[in-house]
Amino acid sequence: MRVVVAISYGKGVIACKPYKRMCGAYFADFIDRNFNRMFEEANKERGKNFMHDSDPSQNSAIAKRAMLRAQCTVIHPPVRSPDIHVIENAFNIANNMLKEEVKLKRISKESFQEFK
Repeated sequence: MRVVVAISYGKGVIACKPYKRMCGAYFADFIDRNFNRMFEEANKERGKNFMHDSDPSQNSAIAKRAMLRAQCTVIHPPVRSPDIHVIENAFNIANNMLKEEVKLKRISKESFQEFK
């Protein structure tokens, strides 16, 4: 199963949606359906910043138009950053938070619905 995961610093996972095939149209629809709620839930009404991982679907014209509709600022990973995989830092932080939650809540097994 493939999953779109959106993470907010300080709030953790604010969206977790399964998908079958990622493309520009799917991602644009995801933006239209979820971004306003996600930014509201993350308490980011004044600063709607979105950092993506350079997936071609996220750079498509249709997805860019959806980001304009959502009035968010797109943060592109630096091309020649000394840290080649900038987005991986965010995923590493989220992974560590999830591992800590597993320990604290003593989770040994959970369904996708419970994970969400």
